[in-house]
Amino acid sequence: MVSGRCLVGLVALALGACSVQTTSQSEQFVPQPKQQVFSFAAAKPYIAATVAEQQGDMAAAADLYVQALVQDPDNPELPYRVFGTALTVGNMDVALRMAKTFYPEDEPGALAWLILAIEQAQKDHFTDAYAYLNRAQQASPGLLQFEVIKRYFDIAADNHVAEALKTFAEFEAHPVLAARKLYHLGRMHMRVGDEVAAQAAWILANQLEPGALFTTRELGAMYERQGEPDKAKALYDAFMARNPNVLLLENAYARIRSGTLPPAFSSTLAQDLSETMFGFALLMWSQGMDLPARQLMSTTLWLTPKDSYMQYYAGLVHDYADRVPQALAHYRTIEADEPSWLASQLRMVELLARHGEHVSAIQLLEGLRQDYPHLEVLQLTLADMYYEHQDFKQAIAQYDALLQGVKEPTKPHVRLYFARGSSHERLQQYAQAEADLKQALALDGENATVLNYLGYMWLEMDKNIDQAFDYISKAVLLRPHDASIMDSLGWAYYKKGNYAQALLYLERALKMHATDATINEHLGDVYAKLARPDEAQQQWQRALELQPDKAMMQRLQRKLKALAANG
Repeated sequence: MVSGRCLVGLVALALGACSVQTTSQSEQFVPQPKQQVFSFAAAKPYIAATVAEQQGDMAAAADLYVQALVQDPDNPELPYRVFGTALTVGNMDVALRMAKTFYPEDEPGALAWLILAIEQAQKDHFTDAYAYLNRAQQASPGLLQFEVIKRYFDIAADNHVAEALKTFAEFEAHPVLAARKLYHLGRMHMRVGDEVAAQAAWILANQLEPGALFTTRELGAMYERQGEPDKAKALYDAFMARNPNVLLLENAYARIRSGTLPPAFSSTLAQDLSETMFGFALLMWSQGMDLPARQLMSTTLWLTPKDSYMQYYAGLVHDYADRVPQALAHYRTIEADEPSWLASQLRMVELLARHGEHVSAIQLLEGLRQDYPHLEVLQLTLADMYYEHQDFKQAIAQYDALLQGVKEPTKPHVRLYFARGSSHERLQQYAQAEADLKQALALDGENATVLNYLGYMWLEMDKNIDQAFDYISKAVLLRPHDASIMDSLGWAYYKKGNYAQALLYLERALKMHATDATINEHLGDVYAKLARPDEAQQQWQRALELQPDKAMMQRLQRKLKALAANG
């Protein structure tokens, strides 16, 4: 077959929930539950808030918890709820006001103390900033992020800077965070004017984590300023090889093409702290901890609201959780001259398409392709989008353009030949489809998808049945748990007249994917050949209930009608 706190919600508030932390540290971080005894007036908004929170509407929950707190200001639980939800939705004024009401014995968790430390540092009140940071460390000790923040405080406060850098360099970070530590060490050296030491730190960080955007960006810009654009381009190319179709370095490539230089490195305390919190947010996000990631990202954007990279990644956090309005809001804040603008536009395209707004997505993408004709990823995305929208004629035109300049196809081109070939097949242009699918197999003879597609196409054409059987059998060996391919093998046996073997494989396929209309239809056909009409009727009827396409629906109705007539 062809497969067309709520501080309790800060749980791990990252500051204590990363995978490199021990259980005891997590327990130190997570606040103890407060006794919930609500006044009658506060009960209604509180209940509504908890419901909204469970439904994922954190903005409504944040407002309702504030209403509950106004009605019941002495309740010990509500400040935690207000703090956590306000932080989640980025209402830093409310979050800060709540944080200032906590006492150490309240155990509000590390983040409450941390945002107060950051607020005081930005006011140059470093005595208070260090005091709050120490409270955060006591709540969740041993974290690299606190060490990074303390050293940025030292640099901004001119507090024994050389000793601070030495202490940071000697800090033993968990191996998972070693590259992150080196990245910040490089930034610290740049802040004090030691470019040589910064470069050494960034080179090592890049070796440990070559797919890290910010290290690549800073080290590449340094190479560019040093008059080594080829070296910078090689670094960017290595990043792109690990992060294909990510357009966050397009501005760097544009500089190299035009021969312009990036601006000199500059940073503020807010930017330093923002990047620290940002890296921590990404760590939480990569571990599937959505709520802590959002809270940390809110802190990041509070510090640097105009940073386009931060806005882009804040959008991604919502994007991957399918919070469409929030994702689009972040993407749309990015101006066209910002380095992450193009990447944000492409994410908007994919987001719109994922939610069925194909026309809007294609229009947006067509405009991008005209403005950036050198970017194949845009044309490839456009071709795939036409394919998904079943506009196969337009899809073929785009795949044609992508393959036109290819003189010596290689394995990465398999997907293009397959996509164009399957587009031709959908248009019943079988000769062109066969040529493309054979070319794909010539480049990758172990590609189960192509083997199955070509084999099944031949079966449907009653052509090359034995070779189709061989291709599909090989595909099953390569992907034995793929219901679609197992169905194809059953259908190949059917075409060869071996209905007993066909039944065996089609029943296996149905166990793998019971709600696939094609498998149900095929199994019904086998039952009919085996003179088991009741079971055939059951499978065909089941296939109809799965709402297949119009052609299959008409075919199934004819089979059921004929079966009834033969009574």
